[in-house]
Amino acid sequence: MRALTKLTAGPGLELVDRPEPVCGPLDVKIRVLRAGLCGTDLHLEQWDDWAASTVHAPMVIGHEFYGEIVEVGPSVEELKVGDHVSGEGHIVCGYCRNCRAGRRHLCRNTQGVGVNRPGAFAEYIEVSEALAMPVPEDVSDEDAALTEPLAVAHHAVRRSGIGKRDVAVVIGCGPIGLSVIMLLKAAGVKTVVASDLSQGRRALAQRCGADKVVDPTQESPYSAVKQQKKH
Repeated sequence: MRALTKLTAGPGLELVDRPEPVCGPLDVKIRVLRAGLCGTDLHLEQWDDWAASTVHAPMVIGHEFYGEIVEVGPSVEELKVGDHVSGEGHIVCGYCRNCRAGRRHLCRNTQGVGVNRPGAFAEYIEVSEALAMPVPEDVSDEDAALTEPLAVAHHAVRRSGIGKRDVAVVIGCGPIGLSVIMLLKAAGVKTVVASDLSQGRRALAQRCGADKVVDPTQESPYSAVKQQKKH
């Protein structure tokens, strides 16, 4: 299969032929239909200090994806060939102290798809059935590929404790920041202030429901919040 791969330790990526993944007993093999580009992938392409200390080449990168199941392992129970799914990008061991205590996000043995194990910038990817999430038919392919970053935004809003009468501030209006804005408004938060250096992203923030957008070179988000609280 063709796959975008970090072949050697250093800047750059190459589109090369790689072996197709083998479907294990509890795994599903997915034909990738769409994939999202994350900031992590840019770090890997540029080969900064974090990438150099984390990734062992060769490695197929990419962890935001959506596709169609083409093969299931013999022990897979719920999913079937033909199902359309997205997937979780972090694989935990399930056995360490934090996993057993329900703190899987703190697993000391976490592996990242497209970082520590082959990723989704390829024709096929293999993941555990437990990490493949069915996608409703009315969700577009492009939207389905954004499931993982949307989940990040949803987690942030849920953990924030922000109430409907509070003023929420979103610093940075990239894809996740914009998702946070939409989720805050969907949750009924009265006032959302968004801050970004980019005029284009500030315009997107307004389209996503921000009540006030701020250019931080001209106005501090803190001052904007104080003004909003007066209303």
